Amino acid sequence: MGFKDLFKSTKELEREKRKAKRHQERQAERIIRRIGDRIKAQEKERIRLWAKARELLQAGKKTEAARCLQRYKGLEVMVARLEKQQMLWSGKLNALAIAGDANEIGAALSSFGEMLDIDPDRIVDDLERIDDVEGEIKEVNDVLENAYEKDNERIADEAAAQGEMAVDEDLMAALESEAAADILGGKVVDDQKSQEDINSGRDRLRALLEEK
Repeated sequence: MGFKDLFKSTKELEREKRKAKRHQERQAERIIRRIGDRIKAQEKERIRLWAKARELLQAGKKTEAARCLQRYKGLEVMVARLEKQQMLWSGKLNALAIAGDANEIGAALSSFGEMLDIDPDRIVDDLERIDDVEGEIKEVNDVLENAYEKDNERIADEAAAQGEMAVDEDLMAALESEAAADILGGKVVDDQKSQEDINSGRDRLRALLEEK
């Protein structure tokens, strides 16, 4: 408490405390939204990389297309990580907000109890028992968070050991199917196209790749 606060009333101090609390909560919400904005940006870049890989494959540049797919998969990992972080911090913010509300409710109930000649000490004891349970929940959450961090470290170590991500065969097959559909005049493989048309498009795509 600063020197100026000595001359403020209890009501003024409580009002400033609530104002500071709202400010901190809004700041945390802005940070969480910023993580969401990063997720949207990464998703947009993934869409661009997929389209670029398809164009390169249609041009017969399979190696370049594979590199695009590697970056595409890397962004997929990044998006998943950001989504987990967003969920984690959003949950923490909600937990703190709920705890703050519970604190205010506890104070209100205590005052109400005094008015009704209810024993506030019993309420304090009950809240302390609740705090003990919440402490155990926090320990469980800490264990889970540590496990999550260790898993992230393991993924990073595996990626570093490999040097670069291997292109998933199914992912390349999906890209080839889409590229073949473009050669036939469509943007995406239509379920109504006959298998002969799809195979024909793939044959023409492979012929392009062999000429390079």
